[in-house]
Amino acid sequence: MKKQWRGPIILGALLVVLALVWILSKFIPVDQPTETTPALPDVPLVFEAKDSEVERLVITNEQGELTLLPYESRTDDGTVTIHWTVDGYQDYLLSTTATKNVANLGLLLYGGKIITEKAAELTPFGLDQPKATVTVKLKNGRSHVIAFGNELPSGYFDYAIVDNEGAVYSVASSTTARSRYGITDLLDKNALVGIAEDKLTGIVFERAADHLKLASDCNYDETSRSYLFTVTEPIVRTGNAERLSLLATEALNLKAAHFVEVDPPDLAKYGLDKPRYSIRLTSEDKTVQLHVGHGADAGDVYMISDAIFAVFKVPAKTFTAIDTPLIDLIDRLFMLKSIWLVDRIEADLPGAAFTTDIKMDKGQKNDDESTVFRLNDQDAKIFSETGRSLFSAFYQRIIGMQIAGVDADAEPVNTRDAYLVFHLKDDPDTGSRASTEVVEFAKRDEYTYYVFIDGKYTGYYINADQTFAATDNRMEGIVVAYKQLLYAMEHAVDGVFDTREGYQLD
Repeated sequence: MKKQWRGPIILGALLVVLALVWILSKFIPVDQPTETTPALPDVPLVFEAKDSEVERLVITNEQGELTLLPYESRTDDGTVTIHWTVDGYQDYLLSTTATKNVANLGLLLYGGKIITEKAAELTPFGLDQPKATVTVKLKNGRSHVIAFGNELPSGYFDYAIVDNEGAVYSVASSTTARSRYGITDLLDKNALVGIAEDKLTGIVFERAADHLKLASDCNYDETSRSYLFTVTEPIVRTGNAERLSLLATEALNLKAAHFVEVDPPDLAKYGLDKPRYSIRLTSEDKTVQLHVGHGADAGDVYMISDAIFAVFKVPAKTFTAIDTPLIDLIDRLFMLKSIWLVDRIEADLPGAAFTTDIKMDKGQKNDDESTVFRLNDQDAKIFSETGRSLFSAFYQRIIGMQIAGVDADAEPVNTRDAYLVFHLKDDPDTGSRASTEVVEFAKRDEYTYYVFIDGKYTGYYINADQTFAATDNRMEGIVVAYKQLLYAMEHAVDGVFDTREGYQLD
């Protein structure tokens, strides 16, 4: 009987022992890292030096030699931070991130693994003639040289050695790439202008293709967070805020894709001796000049900025407004007047002469009883079948005259072939006193008229057909709109004219 139960008893005892071992292994830690004994990364330390003990770092590669010098900055609380500049380029705008990354090669460098504890021969690793070296010169007079050789056959890592002795390490190629930097790799790609958008006070834009030079003052409105432009050259006009804002902000936010050459002796090879475009940006305390040259490879163009005198590339699509015609960079509506500010208009135009009288205060509506519209001393307070004021539509045609083109170099004689005289009221909003503004037109050719305002040539002209004789619905010329209003006045019933019946004009 005892022999019968001996086997099961032994098996059960073994199972109990195994269970106890498993439980103990779960609750008793064996050489595991804790918060007080953190696990170390399984990568070898190639080189380490304290930045406070380094006098200089010398980077040598196929591009030449760069010497990085440390300098300190101190915060209000006394905290000291060490930054790096490049000897001979202290006046250039360098990237603090890029210079720090290069300096870190000589301050704290980790490898992927140790290839060999001691190399008998450096040639197989390309370390006899390294692709780049970082020389760490310490303040105590000692120095160390970190050399970077060939890429490992497996890729992604390069060979490295310190002072040409001891272990050969593998170091990530993405890290060693910094040892092959030149000065163009250390320039700040964002420091091409250095003017904040809300500090811009002026812009000058030049374009070689059509010999354009446009100068404009600029005011930034904090409330609307938008610009107001006043063009001063080639003519004096309100600028097209949308197009000029686009041109300005694209220039202000310019970022280099890649720097090509510092202090270029020959600008012609980049097309920058005779740039295709130039943009001068001004704030209260600085002016920055940008030039755009000819196209580079891969859809880029060459540029240069006097804020950082180095040729760089940007994508050609960076500037979307740079080829905008001059006419679209200015406000083409040159006689916009609020109707309640106009007392009377006298006109003598090709095909029509008329007078209008207006009595309307700001805030009044077209159909208010006290509002008065008269045309040639007749009641012109006429409305369409939908309640639209036909006099207001006519008035919109008058003030909707548009610039057709700019001819700033012309010196035309004011032959006064046509004119409009605006009698203006006091403007309490601006403080402007009542005045008279005279717009005169001198024939330029069969299709256009020069524009004079108060006897002075404006530098632009209008299209005669578009301004006076156009028949497009709601885009009529002034003379056509005048004849339509006369017809409506003659055929209105109780002050209403059904525009669906159309106008029977001469």
